Amino acid sequence: MYFECWLGIFLSLWGMFIFRSIGSLDSTIKDANANGVNTRPIIGIVTERLYAPSPDGSNHTDTKSSFIAASYVKWIESGGARVVPILMDKHEDYYAKMFHSVNGVMFPGGAVSLNHSGYARAGRFLLKLAINEAASGGYFPVWGTCLGFELISEIMASDPRIISKCSAENISLSIDLSPDFKSSRLFGSSSPEITDILQGKNLTANSHHFCVTTSNFEKYHMTDHYRLLSTSTTPSGETFVSAMEGKTYPIYGVQFHPEKSNFEWRHPSAVSHSAEAVLVSQFFANFFVSEARKNNHRFPSQEQEDDALIYNWNPVFSKNTVYDQIYVFPF
Repeated sequence: MYFECWLGIFLSLWGMFIFRSIGSLDSTIKDANANGVNTRPIIGIVTERLYAPSPDGSNHTDTKSSFIAASYVKWIESGGARVVPILMDKHEDYYAKMFHSVNGVMFPGGAVSLNHSGYARAGRFLLKLAINEAASGGYFPVWGTCLGFELISEIMASDPRIISKCSAENISLSIDLSPDFKSSRLFGSSSPEITDILQGKNLTANSHHFCVTTSNFEKYHMTDHYRLLSTSTTPSGETFVSAMEGKTYPIYGVQFHPEKSNFEWRHPSAVSHSAEAVLVSQFFANFFVSEARKNNHRFPSQEQEDDALIYNWNPVFSKNTVYDQIYVFPF
């Protein structure tokens, strides 16, 4: 009887603990979405195929893996969001499920095909879902950096010729903001300090052989759906679009790399690590995450969320790439 008495007390206390835990979880979810603002945002980053360079750099071998540069993960985390990898070469059902589980998607930079890669196929499907959600009154932000900017441009133009060759490899440049930049979402809340730094100093890290010229931006009717927010000019006089945003869709693209100033340290590199460059990088991270807070998608269960988070993988020091660290996802 003594044992039964203590067993009854234990079960009662355990029941109270479970009840309060469930109530606490429910309260957390409610608090996270108070007033329509999601304070626990998760952003998906699309992976791309990983190629290993030969010792002399003359060729690259398919590693049968995909990857994400850790700098993109750190950049998003610095803005106050968590990260989930969205793997390439998956079925559309997988991408639809991930889309409805995360609060925004990032297309990172890289060096794969915009037409025939798993990265591009995933990006095209996810962008279509984001546009459809916006058209039905929802809000799902998309961010493209460098190659991601080019992918968004090619998809929206429906013509690969919008992308042209230009020489902006390993160079930091200033940007020239459009006259109406303050009416944009991206730069509307920017302080004079941020815009003065961006326009007055060569701090945006560029690492691309292709770009969208201002003439192509108009020629391929990007102005129908997107606002040209800024341009940059190379030392050789090539002017290209460096930032844009959707007129009605929360879709953003920058040709430069805001994450590099904070989180990439490879040599030789023209990336600025000055306090001003870091401040600008943080501005863009904060903005994108603030957009993700406007979306209330979530995983069906806590277990599924836990299994999807980037915390399940460890970054590796990638001495033979242009990145300090990468996350690797074997096929």
